[in-house]
Amino acid sequence: MHKYKLLIKNFEKKKYRQMTIKDKNFLNQFNNFRQTCYEYLKLNSFTDDFISSDATYKLLKKLYIQNNQDLVFLFNKKFEVNLKLKKKYDKKLNKKSNSETSICSYMYLGLSLTKLKTINNLQKLNSILKILDKILSKKKHITKCNSKLLAKLINEEKKLIHLIN
Repeated sequence: MHKYKLLIKNFEKKKYRQMTIKDKNFLNQFNNFRQTCYEYLKLNSFTDDFISSDATYKLLKKLYIQNNQDLVFLFNKKFEVNLKLKKKYDKKLNKKSNSETSICSYMYLGLSLTKLKTINNLQKLNSILKILDKILSKKKHITKCNSKLLAKLINEEKKLIHLIN
């Protein structure tokens, strides 16, 4: 599991660009890591770590409930390019703040992506893999997110993997 986390850390540094996996055991490490995290979430209950000044968190949570496909698509594009989202954006999604949004925002983005119809399953899986790597890489991130919704996102990832294979 530690080896998997080191690989992901390296992927994030290079923003997942030109990263070829040569380790034959990577898939087993990936599955073991996700299963361990899933079991941890099932045993423990956490709620969102709400930050009142985080406009992006509030908006993504609202988008998850309302299912606004256009905005979710735009936020996904922002995330795919930068692997980060900022706390505040204007109406045209230009950043108004330099600080990064709450880790829970990414969970809501991932859950909203599963409902998105404008991208295919491979694109959804690509984004969700990156989102889960970002959230699950540190235990303190896991405890800040809603455990039921995070477990749901892991299940969605599993479904997408099986659909693609």
